[in-house]
Order: sequence, then structure tokens, then C-alpha cells
Amino acid sequence: MKKALAILLLIIMILSVMLIAPFSVEAAGNSFAAATSYTLGSTMNGSITSTNKIDYYAFTLSSSGLVRLTASSEMSTTYLIYASTNTGSNIYYITSESFSENIHLLSGKYFFVIKPNYSNGVGRYNFSMTFTSANETFRESLDTNNNTFAKANTVNMGTKYYGQIAKNDSIDVYTFTILSSGRIALTASAEMSTHYQIYASTNTSSYIYYKTSESFSESIDLVSGKYYLAIKPNYSNGVGKYNFSMTFKSANETFKESLDTNNNTFAKANTVNMGTKYYGQIAKNDPIDYYSFTVSSSEKTTVTINAEISIYFQIYDSLNTNSHKYSKTTTSTTEALSLGKGIYYLVIRPNYSSGAGNYTFSLTAPVSPSSITLNKSSISLYKGGTATLTATVYPVNATSKTVTWSSSNSSVATVSNGKVTALAPGTVKITARTSNGKTAVCTIKVSVYTPYITNLQNTLYGVKLTWGKVSGAAKYRVFFKSASKWKKLGDTAATSFVHKVAKSGTKYTYTIRCVSFDGKTLTSGYNANGWTTTYIATPAAPVLKNTASGIQVSWKRVAGAANYRIFRKTGNGKWIGIAFSNKAYVDKTAKNGVTYTYTIRCVSADKKSYTSAYNTKGTTLKCKR
Repeated sequence: MKKALAILLLIIMILSVMLIAPFSVEAAGNSFAAATSYTLGSTMNGSITSTNKIDYYAFTLSSSGLVRLTASSEMSTTYLIYASTNTGSNIYYITSESFSENIHLLSGKYFFVIKPNYSNGVGRYNFSMTFTSANETFRESLDTNNNTFAKANTVNMGTKYYGQIAKNDSIDVYTFTILSSGRIALTASAEMSTHYQIYASTNTSSYIYYKTSESFSESIDLVSGKYYLAIKPNYSNGVGKYNFSMTFKSANETFKESLDTNNNTFAKANTVNMGTKYYGQIAKNDPIDYYSFTVSSSEKTTVTINAEISIYFQIYDSLNTNSHKYSKTTTSTTEALSLGKGIYYLVIRPNYSSGAGNYTFSLTAPVSPSSITLNKSSISLYKGGTATLTATVYPVNATSKTVTWSSSNSSVATVSNGKVTALAPGTVKITARTSNGKTAVCTIKVSVYTPYITNLQNTLYGVKLTWGKVSGAAKYRVFFKSASKWKKLGDTAATSFVHKVAKSGTKYTYTIRCVSFDGKTLTSGYNANGWTTTYIATPAAPVLKNTASGIQVSWKRVAGAANYRIFRKTGNGKWIGIAFSNKAYVDKTAKNGVTYTYTIRCVSADKKSYTSAYNTKGTTLKCKR
């Protein structure tokens, strides 16, 4: 008992000591030189005491990225981060008891300093740091970065690049070169509002392009040369990751322009010739182009210009460049101008100060059309169909290639820019006419679709033909083949026709054509093979006679019939097939005193299909045995 009591007292003493004693903490260095090494991802415990007023820790980032700092203390505490390359000024500062914050930093060695906010502050603290790399394409550090034009990283078209704006890295500069004037498509995305600026290598004091955004995609027209792309946060404390890529499409300028060479003055104008097409570009850093040309005749000179943007073009006489002879704002135009013999300048600039884009132009002396041809001289169309006529104006260097189209009967067919639309059956002439009256004609024959027979049926009155309705058809003409020639049977506006004079047992071949309302013009083609059937006439009502065995049913044979089917009904009931027979038949199932009605229908030899209609009234007789 005494032994157990002694053990209990010992346990109580141990617990008392544990409760009274402070938590164990890790001792930290008290200077930059003596800073305690800290491993990212671990938790560090420490304390500020009356004799230990400040703690120093050292940590290293192997790449630029995001440090997640989480700290907690028993007093108001100041936390600072210093770069090892400059311990005279902190790059991060916060005063708090507990917090968790993201800090973007370059790769390198850092010091983390902890001290009380007030001189008499004491207490315990703990902190941890986790790290996520920014995966920068070009590694930056405390010693190496791309923060100036001289240190710019070279980037290529078609590649995506990744970077970071950090607490101690407020700008990144990249350089790229385009070998010809053209269009840069810049696509960028950032975690913060960001400035994107492009500078020409020949003038880094003023940017030529500026954009503030988080994410965007934009086209920028530039002359050939070396450039810089500067990326920096929109706000002084902005930090975060970003990425960008650029693609390039050449403007294919006829006269190459660059940061050092251009045609931006009368003195630098490029000489152009008549009859040649030239390609140019108005760029962000090239707002005007000059060209020089010579007019050798007194005839009008035609200027043709097409541009992606609204441009302002002017023509000056070389004898007086202080005042233009002609000017116009346009995106596309062809102008015939009376200039007279001499040397002239063509000046092209954007209509708006921010305008940029590609353009083409040509200068020609007028050449009148001598003739015009069409790719077709005649075309057959169905109603509702279309065809496109192509007109060619000669000579090929004719100044005006304008063609005017017309139809001789717009109710039959219309034409627009060479596209012919068939409206109704008939014949029409489509005419193409040049600016000086030269013409070419195409004859258009419009018909409706060929009718197709969908059913041939032997009826009480003859062979019934049925066909599908044809859009645009006024009437239909029915033909049958006789001695290898098609012979007219008749016209109808309906979609069926009965050949009433057909002879039983005779094979007939039919076809259909559409015809005009007055019957004078066939307006469609026809199926040359036609549709064939053998007409089998409907058997006459049978003759009935009572016999000792039942009711005898007899009938007159039908030419061409292979077999017959006998039907019977009572009262107003349904017809019921009771037998197949080629001769008179005795219905032995007929009951004495019952009245029956009989009819006959022709069937095929295999008894699987009916080959004629049947007499719907039939013949009635009361059975008497």
C-alpha cells in the first residue's frame, strides 16, 4: 500500500513539473551572420524574451516562385524578409500576431527576421513556409535577372513563355526580332493587372505599344527590326505569375521597311510603275508611306487601292508638294484621275491616328475593253436551279473590268453578278455588257423536273397511272409506247390518269412529261424507258346457280388472266376469299336458306398477287338445296 502511494506521488510531481515548465523551443541566431538555417515546409518554434529580442533565420529558394508564410505569436510581432544581397533594406514587412500570406520572390538566399512590435514584447511564436515554383522559362535570381533592356531575354515567335513579377522583381524585359514588316499577335495572361509595353530598339525612351490587362489577345503591326517587350505590374505592389506568346505574319511589303529604312518622306519615296500591284503596311511605328510615279500620257490614270483599315490617300505633283491635287478617305476604291504628264507622289496614311494594317495599290493607264466572253453559251436548268456565268473582259489589261448583267425575261430567270436563278419554264437570254457596250449572251432554257410514275394499277375502267407532283408544272402529258414510238394519250392537271381503252392481256409502257398550260410547249424531260405493266380487265359479275351440292359460280374468262380468286360475303359483311379456280366453282360450304354475294378477281399464276380489280357489287343468290 505504501509502495503504491509513493508511485502516485512521484507521478503527480512529474506532471507538476511539466505544467510549470515552458514548452521547448528551438534556439535561433541573433544576427544575419548567425542566422539559423530553415528548411521550407517545416514548422519552426521560437520565443522572444527579455534577453533575446530578435531571431534570424536563413532559407534558400532554388527557383523563383511563391512562398506561403504562416505565422502565429503570443504578442504583436514584426516579421521581415531580407535578400542576402542587400540586408540594409527589407523586401517584405508585416506586423501581426497571427497571419498567413503569399510572397512572390526570386530564387536565392533570404533572411527571415522576427522581433517584437514593442520594446517590452515577449512571448512564444511559430512559423512555417511552403514553396511553389513559378516555373519561369528564364530563371531569375538575386544575381541574375532580365530587368533592363541590356539584360533582356531573347524570345521567339510561336513559343509560350512563363514568368513572374515578384516582391523584389518588378519588371521583366524580353527582346524579339522580326525580319520583315508584319503583324504580331500577342497573347498574354497574368494573375494580376499588368502593363505590357513594346519599345523599338532604336528608341527605348518611349514605347510604341501599351496595354494594361490581366488577359488579352491583340494584333500589333510593326516594321522589321529588333524590339523589346516590357512586362510590369499595374500597381506598385502587384505580384504574380504571367505567360505570353507571340506569332508573326509578314505583310509581304513590296519595299522592305525597317527601324532604320523607310519611305516616310518625299525624299525617301519608292518609285513604282504602271500596271504593277504593290503591297504595303501602315504600322504602329510607320504611320505614312510615300511612292513616286511617272505619267507619260495625257489620258486618265487609274488608281486602285484596297486596305484593311480606313486610309487617307493623297496625290501630289512633284512640282508642288505643298498642296495635294487629289485626296480621298476609303478602304477600297478605283479612281480614274486626269493628272497630265509628269512626276507625282502617292501618299498613304491611316484615317485615324491609331490605324494600322495592310494595303495594296496599283496605277494603270486606261485600256478600253475590246470584247467580252462568257464561259457558257447555253445552259439548261430546272425551275429553282442556279448556275454561275463567268465573264472575261479582253484585253486582260483593260482598265475597267466592270460587267453589267441583264435578263431578257426576268419572270423566267434572273441574274445577279453572273448568278442565274431559274424561276419558271421557258427560254431566256442572259446578257453581260462591258462599260463601253461590248456584249456576250448565254441562252438559258428552264424546265421543270421530269415526272416519275409511282404506281400503275388495273382498275374497273382501265390502267390508272399515278405520279408525284412536279413543282412549276402547269399540266402533264401522258404517253404510251406504240410500235417503238411514244403516242400521246392525253393531258391532265391532276397527278393521275386512267387509260380507259386499254385491252386486257396487253402489255403497255407509259411515260409522263410536263406541258405548258396551253399544251403548246413541253416543259420537262421524260423517262425514256418508261414504266411497263400488263393490263388485266376486271372480270364481269359471276353467274350463280343452285345445285344439289351448293351454289355454282361461273364467269366469263378474261384475256391475259392466269388464275382467278372467288370471293364471297353475306349481307354487308367483308369479302372473304374462298377459293382459287380457273373454271366454274361449286361453293359446297353454302348453307341452305342463306343469301350470298360472289365476285371474281384475277390473280397471278403463283396466286401471290392480284392482277385486276373486282366487281364491287357482285352477284347475289339465296342458297337452295
